[in-house]
Amino acid sequence: MILEVQGLKFAYNSIPILKDISFTIKKGEFVGIVGPNGSGKSTLLRNLDGILKPHSGTILVENINQKELNSREIAQIIGYVPQREANLFPTTVFETVLMGRKPHITWIESKKDKQIVAETLERLELGEFALRDINELSGGERQKVYIARALVQKPKILLLDEPTANLDLKHQIEVLDLLLETKKEEVTIIIAIHDLNLALKYCDKLIILDKGHIFECGGIEILSKENIEAVYGVKVSIIKNNERFFIIPEESLGNDSNLKI
Repeated sequence: MILEVQGLKFAYNSIPILKDISFTIKKGEFVGIVGPNGSGKSTLLRNLDGILKPHSGTILVENINQKELNSREIAQIIGYVPQREANLFPTTVFETVLMGRKPHITWIESKKDKQIVAETLERLELGEFALRDINELSGGERQKVYIARALVQKPKILLLDEPTANLDLKHQIEVLDLLLETKKEEVTIIIAIHDLNLALKYCDKLIILDKGHIFECGGIEILSKENIEAVYGVKVSIIKNNERFFIIPEESLGNDSNLKI
């Protein structure tokens, strides 16, 4: 297993957020973390990346306890793309992506580091933006830049928090197709995602979170009508078309304003 979580617990100001989380992920899997707002998806990703420290439990990365790794060592294995990122000062796309090489740079960036950045920008069709201020880019273009920054880390595990949030349909598909291509390089992809239909299309494995607990973990078949209605409080229909399943929300089963597909 490339990642194993055992009995993970985390709280903000004594308020439990993650409660006894346990799961395993194999190398090269594309894993979606789904669940209602406030179920702990973002918090789980930050614990996996070492940004937040678990109050109890164990995170094993390639069979090594995360606690035994320093931040540089974690960054050489795990790349993390946050849901949103504010830019308080102007920086070019090239400089932004080059920051992703920091875990591998001992003193100053080398020709190799710059070559990796240039090749990654071309691969993501961002070469023409290399000298542009990142603040001038559209949301979809900027999201691809942040993914590029994570990719130049050469991570074995890539964590992404809502990578398609606030993107139009075209950019959603572009970003997820890019992640699918990255998976082919045996990079393990773990994403928090709200859109259940996109999760069905792209993910191999799903983790359903509900109120800080794992409701269920397994293949895409766990996104059943019964599980969705139990976790989201929304009545749905599931239809099949051309060997694919689609989730159609019908009506709310409760009054919780945070419940949504």
